[in-house]
Amino acid sequence: MISVNETGFLPSAVKLAISDSPGSFRLIDDTDGKPIDIGVAVIDSGFDETAGCEVYRLDFSGVSAPGIYHLESDDGICSAAFKVEPHVYKTLKNSLLKSFYFQRCGCGLQEEYAGIDADALVYDARLEGVAEGRQEVKDSIRIELT
Repeated sequence: MISVNETGFLPSAVKLAISDSPGSFRLIDDTDGKPIDIGVAVIDSGFDETAGCEVYRLDFSGVSAPGIYHLESDDGICSAAFKVEPHVYKTLKNSLLKSFYFQRCGCGLQEEYAGIDADALVYDARLEGVAEGRQEVKDSIRIELT
């Protein structure tokens, strides 16, 4: 597993990820699927009590070009995608604020604030226990906050 800050990184920031296995890693540009030649340093950080395993820091601070990337190991394990951009945290702030709006109870969602047509929300029946017939689906919705 490769864990990375999914919010992203500022171009000039130190960029680290964590892996639970050693090996070689490369940075992949998600726009064209090609590796970026920056070299990913792998640092053995020893046993992590919280994780319950050996952990390895992956330093890919050499990338500063704005874009969407992911890390990939030689055995095909991939991290989640992340952005490198000057205003990467602005997106996080806006998503958090919008999530508070969606969590309000007892009031309708207005398209001008929600950014969606409230009638177009997708109902999601993949709740725990539904497939086994242990519970009924209650009006559940899934909302994309991007």
